[in-house]
Amino acid sequence: MSEIDNLKNFDSILFIDSEFKGKVPFVGVLQIHKPRLLLLEPELVKDVLIRNFKNFHDNEFADMIDKDTDPLFGRNPFMLKGEEWKEKRAEITPAFTTSRLKALYPLIDDVQVRMVKYITEKSKLKEPLEARELCAKFTTDVVSNAIFGVDAQSFTKENPEIREMGRRLMAPSGLFIFKIFLVATIPTLKKIIDMRFTDKEIEKFFINLMDQALTYRDKNNVQREDFLD
Repeated sequence: MSEIDNLKNFDSILFIDSEFKGKVPFVGVLQIHKPRLLLLEPELVKDVLIRNFKNFHDNEFADMIDKDTDPLFGRNPFMLKGEEWKEKRAEITPAFTTSRLKALYPLIDDVQVRMVKYITEKSKLKEPLEARELCAKFTTDVVSNAIFGVDAQSFTKENPEIREMGRRLMAPSGLFIFKIFLVATIPTLKKIIDMRFTDKEIEKFFINLMDQALTYRDKNNVQREDFLD
């Protein structure tokens, strides 16, 4: 640990990677006040994330989230531990088989047709396109179409609601990040601090979106080859 301790910017993953990758398979670092191993060798990372994942699926971040306070984020498979994680994984795995994913292709293809049309129209107007935002629009429309069975209209509306809510969902506030730092430093604070990752408004929006999709399908006997089905 001494060599790492002497680094001025040891908290920078990129700095550590450039200094040690190719020289050693892993290095020791400090995460606030706790010693940790940072894996640098691809094969070693593969061992942990794939071959021996059943032994490493738990994560400390899960201990900071209360499932009752934050039901959406707290019940995400990435946040669950132990038997709960195994049960949830068993539930969702069948939805991602090769045949299921192939069935989603027509839905994805429909979105790419709209994206090509959008790009063509922008090109005619000689308007610049921001690649990251273009990819985000495509992802938003694919996810909303394949999961909720609704058109997010990312390529036809200026600020579609689903896109905006998705953006907010994936952008935690500075206050939340500060809370993580506090709880990581003093674990007992998690009993006092509200560690909600998902804003109440966002939570309500996506729950209502799912409820509406389910109600519509039941009422109209709709069957689609998608994730929700």
